[in-house]
Amino acid sequence: MHFLKNSKGQIEPTTIELEGIKINLGDYLSSSIKEAIYKGYYEQQEIQLVKSYLASDDVIMEIGAGIGFLSSYCAKKIGSESIYAYEANIALEQPIRNTYEINHVNPNLEMCLIGKQTGIENFYVTKDFWESSFMKPNPEKIEKTLTIPVKSFKEELKRINPSFVIIDIEGGEYDLLKDDDLHNVKKIVIELHNTTIGYEKVENVKSQLKSLGFKVVENLPNCRDEIVFFQR
Repeated sequence: MHFLKNSKGQIEPTTIELEGIKINLGDYLSSSIKEAIYKGYYEQQEIQLVKSYLASDDVIMEIGAGIGFLSSYCAKKIGSESIYAYEANIALEQPIRNTYEINHVNPNLEMCLIGKQTGIENFYVTKDFWESSFMKPNPEKIEKTLTIPVKSFKEELKRINPSFVIIDIEGGEYDLLKDDDLHNVKKIVIELHNTTIGYEKVENVKSQLKSLGFKVVENLPNCRDEIVFFQR
């Protein structure tokens, strides 16, 4: 493992490996996200569900790619051509592509927001990128506001025909899934953001999915929200 000094003069590793996936570290990551990576709990609940239910013939649609960790893992397992990743925070494009490069994978990546209809939308970037969202957070947390393209969820579902969807969009799950039939999707890993959208909307998301024939297979509550695997 190689080490470098960060912008504060502290010694830290340049790369860490989680679940067989290498992650380049740098000042683009906040201290809290680096800690999650160092201690091995970065997206660990999500990846445990993916490991359990990913099949060789799946087509993956990941909405909220972060730094490309989950999409890299899926690409390693079933091939890059079956992975479609979407990320709204354009500042993360190079880190995502770096993650892909050092792991020798090349998923289909689009830097845009997935929403109900094609257009443009404001996106609020925070210091901890995992709190960034099109839903306006506490103004004190906003570092910048971006205007980004939006692609229609329904149209993308028809275009790529995914069997497995991974969703982590900081509360946007309610608007995204409302009144959608989810085409041919069979499996969903979703983080439900109770603290952002509230209990009632979280329950509405669950009810919507159950009305489409999905059942809760695993539910992994954490200190803030809950990560759920649905299947139909």
